[in-house]
Amino acid sequence: MAALQVIDGGKRSAKSAARQHLADAQAEHKAACDALQTVVDKQAAIRALGGRADKIKADMDAAQAEYVDNLTTWAAAGGDGEAPASPASLATLAKQHADALRQAEASERAAAVLAPEVEKARLAAVQALQDMRARRRDVLAEVVAARVAEYRRAAAVAHGLREHLMGLARIDTALGDEVPGVTDLTMRMSHLIGVHYQLEPGGAERSRQAWRDLVAALAADANAELAQAPGVIDPDERLHKPITGDAA
Repeated sequence: MAALQVIDGGKRSAKSAARQHLADAQAEHKAACDALQTVVDKQAAIRALGGRADKIKADMDAAQAEYVDNLTTWAAAGGDGEAPASPASLATLAKQHADALRQAEASERAAAVLAPEVEKARLAAVQALQDMRARRRDVLAEVVAARVAEYRRAAAVAHGLREHLMGLARIDTALGDEVPGVTDLTMRMSHLIGVHYQLEPGGAERSRQAWRDLVAALAADANAELAQAPGVIDPDERLHKPITGDAA
């Protein structure tokens, strides 16, 4: 069956107040997220200073292991000669490690000082997200209102045309002598205009997905539009007799 396409309205030429408010909310949300990222990065950079102690500790462990290996080799050879001396690097690394531990402690305290600022920025980002979501609802309301108005206009035109067509059916008995077969004609007409259309296969899910896509798109694009409505079909199309000028 051929689908009868329901036509949606065109895109807006100018941004509405609801869409402008959504665009503003999106900009505020981005600014809040950027501010949060800046302070989080700053805190992370401070905490990264503590990682220096771990690296020095790894170098110190490696030097210590090498020293132990040298001692083991010396002992296995019978301990002849002087025992390998502790490498000077161990003492240097030990001092550096102690200094790095103190630096790590200081960096952690400094990072903790930033915690209230991080939390404040986080809450601001969360609030901005909620504000943006609320503005999305305003745009959805606008889209729904426009489609409802479009539907009502189409329904009004269809109803008027249907009643106009049915005007012939209401007088067909009186016209029986003047127009032979007019009753058969009006019966065919009544069947055709009384069709209960159905969405084409998969149309219901495409419609739901179109709304999901619009909601998702409005998170970043205040000008996002609802996709075209799915088509409809006449489930009994093949059962209808065509309307022709031939007498029945």
